[in-house]
Amino acid sequence: MISIIPPQITSHVLPLQVVLIGINHDQERVYRPTGMSFFQWFSCRKGVGEFIVGGKKHIIREGEGFLIYPNFPHEYESLTEHWHLDFMGFQGSLSHILLEQLGMTTSGAYHFYAQTPFEESLYDMVHFYEKEQDYSIGLSIRCYELLLKLPQLTEPLVEQSDSNFSHAIHAVIQYIEQHFQDDINLDDIAKACNYSKTYLCTLFKNEMKQTINEFLISYRISKARINLLQNPTKKVYQVAKECGYLDTSYFCKVFKNYEGKTPEEYRKNKVLQEMF
Repeated sequence: MISIIPPQITSHVLPLQVVLIGINHDQERVYRPTGMSFFQWFSCRKGVGEFIVGGKKHIIREGEGFLIYPNFPHEYESLTEHWHLDFMGFQGSLSHILLEQLGMTTSGAYHFYAQTPFEESLYDMVHFYEKEQDYSIGLSIRCYELLLKLPQLTEPLVEQSDSNFSHAIHAVIQYIEQHFQDDINLDDIAKACNYSKTYLCTLFKNEMKQTINEFLISYRISKARINLLQNPTKKVYQVAKECGYLDTSYFCKVFKNYEGKTPEEYRKNKVLQEMF
């Protein structure tokens, strides 16, 4: 579910204005080299994604989130089959001052002690927006109240490389990002990351709640989805090869297991959705 809150024409200037709300959104890849014109707060409900800002990569899991300042270059995308996010976009003269006073002085990743208040606040905003004709002031008040809660709900995420445990997970993900197009297996990954296969598989399963092979497959399929849509004339066997599958039939089988459609059916369905 996504709700877009268009700016409302009023006779006054709001110090804090909600411009965007998303609830339980299955996130697609986003790349914004010049950022957005407003602040954004995200919270992860399900899955695992990667958030890149200021030259730093952050792995965002359930119970974590991120803040993006206006005009701040950033990108983020799912690393698993699904990555569900709640988010809010806001702007206004009070936004920057308030966040600085709350100690949130720049874009970054955060751990949520409790996600429920964030989710409940967004649902409340959506319901208010849907039932009230003059919603701007009400949404501003609710946004202000939510921002005041965030210091008690969150803390900055420690960089992944600060612990051996997280470093191992990060090394696996980085290797898969760089070599998903190749014919790689668990032995290759373990050797490249300088860990035993058993140790690495156990760590990954405990932290990511899925096996390394499951992650590799879901990452390849996510890349295949993007490739299919961005290159409508490219043959399926070419997409398969570029995503690490030399056997096109096997690629189509795996893709259908994940998406419920063959690669060609998926591409045609998305094109029709955009047309209508």
